[in-house]
Amino acid sequence: MRIREFFLILFIISCSSEKSKDQIYGIISSEPPSLDPALATDSVSYLILNNIMEGLTKFDENMNVVPGLAERWEILDGGRKFVFHLREAKWSDGKEITADDFIYGWKRLLNPKTGAEYGYFLYPVKGAMDFNTGRIKEIGIQAIDKKTILVELEEPIVFFPAMVAFMSTYPQRKDLVEKYGERWLYPPHGAYCGPFILKRWKRDYSIELEGNPFYYRPVSKKVKLFVVSDVSSAISLYKKNFIDYMGIPSFLLSHIKKGEFEGEIFSFPAFRGSYIGFNTKKEPFDSPLIRKAFAMAIDKNEIIKVIGTGIPANSWIPPGMFGHNPSIGLEFDPEKAKELLKESGKEIKEISLYYNYTPENHLIAQNIQEQWMRNLGIKVKLETMEWKAFLQMVKLSPPPAYRLGWAADYPDPDNFMTLFTSTSGNNHTEWKNERYDRLIELARSEPNLSRRLKLYNEAQKILVEEDVPIIPLFFNTNNYLVHPCIKNFNPGALDIISFYSVEKEC
Repeated sequence: MRIREFFLILFIISCSSEKSKDQIYGIISSEPPSLDPALATDSVSYLILNNIMEGLTKFDENMNVVPGLAERWEILDGGRKFVFHLREAKWSDGKEITADDFIYGWKRLLNPKTGAEYGYFLYPVKGAMDFNTGRIKEIGIQAIDKKTILVELEEPIVFFPAMVAFMSTYPQRKDLVEKYGERWLYPPHGAYCGPFILKRWKRDYSIELEGNPFYYRPVSKKVKLFVVSDVSSAISLYKKNFIDYMGIPSFLLSHIKKGEFEGEIFSFPAFRGSYIGFNTKKEPFDSPLIRKAFAMAIDKNEIIKVIGTGIPANSWIPPGMFGHNPSIGLEFDPEKAKELLKESGKEIKEISLYYNYTPENHLIAQNIQEQWMRNLGIKVKLETMEWKAFLQMVKLSPPPAYRLGWAADYPDPDNFMTLFTSTSGNNHTEWKNERYDRLIELARSEPNLSRRLKLYNEAQKILVEEDVPIIPLFFNTNNYLVHPCIKNFNPGALDIISFYSVEKEC
């Protein structure tokens, strides 16, 4: 346990008298890198934003799209146009939520000056790509009146209502952004449209949420999230009843099951995948033969044994999601891997593998390091970084090889497959394939499921069998310790914790 973590635990324990039945206590593994919906990209930021903000739609516990700030919507012109009707709702400072708040937020996300990695998320909207690259000044979104929004798409998108539940599409307050920049949601000046407000943020200690008095449904509970990156510290807090729930890293799950937490362990199948990414412009991974060789030199079953849970992955669309096809992908074949390496004509003695440090990530990296040495005779230097610094490096100058994960923003294969299109701000492989891009474009507007499946099968083969800019490693489960007094705790496959639904009975 690090010194900071030790004193943090002591401080939390010393303040235990403030623990209340009306307040839910949990942990986050790190500070959220950004709470600006236009700039946030990670799961910690999404957890907070998902509770203090809201989009046109949202998901229920069964991942069905349900009304959010839009109380209803209409589909016109064969799915090329959507009309969203806003409910009567206010920001937490009492100001009315209007169509202009969404229009401003969407245009800010797409504004080239914002530099949003998720700018591509709105490319289905007519003119959005050209707007994002500075070629035009308007996009296909307009206010019919202050409570009605018309959205025009480039092509029909069968799952568009699910997309506008994601944080990048949340409304934004122009007056606050112009005054405070990317810190516009920070207390004490932030204004929120979700069930909670961000009451207090104590750096490196905690984030506190309180019910939004202007939310369209009553909220009386409070939430306090402690920043604890050390798993043993988190378990100690849980055992002493200072927190009500916590996520369990996969590598600890089998050990915990043998302990004293019977009936308090919950596992949810996750739309989340882990992968090795290659910078396809940097040696030695500028060669598809090299990338295939490294892919075929990893036995994914070994990784699962090391971390204790998960589903080995050769393809990219996760189990339980339409388009999942486990027959696609490169199988473990160390002899073939050596042949490909020899065929490439390159002599590789050592590479570096970059990743953000967590105990689980370190175990994964160590296993891959050992496998590549054993199966290819190549030394691997492990380079660990703090999460925020790692994200910045991967965004600005991706290293030749790095480990990342992806969790679904909405429950459709488009979200996994669009990630590696040439226009994706979250594609850090520098890989581009026109055929792949076209297949994904066709699939997102294809209403016939059998034809849509064929498109995804072909695209996946390009991604993980032919060009191989990534190596899928495994699909996750989300595992939690949850005290018996906590009810309605159901993050589901999207791993969305909605504190509004969570109840505490003791």
